[in-house]
Amino acid sequence: SSDLYNSSLIDHAPTRTDIRVIAVPANDIAAEMGNNKVANMIVLGAYLGVSGVVSVDSVVEADRKSVV
Repeated sequence: SSDLYNSSLIDHAPTRTDIRVIAVPANDIAAEMGNNKVANMIVLGAYLGVSGVVSVDSVVEADRKSVV
């Protein structure tokens, strides 16, 4: 199993050894993009990339459909 955490907000990495821990500097990336509101989407993208639970394309398509 993999756990992600926002390393922009959490200073100490988890120390568990029974899971894969992945640091995602979501707030820092969002700030570089000039929009702090996208931090949650950055974490979602990282989760999708790590887990493969659904494709990024299917999430983008679902988002497009929900906005229309």
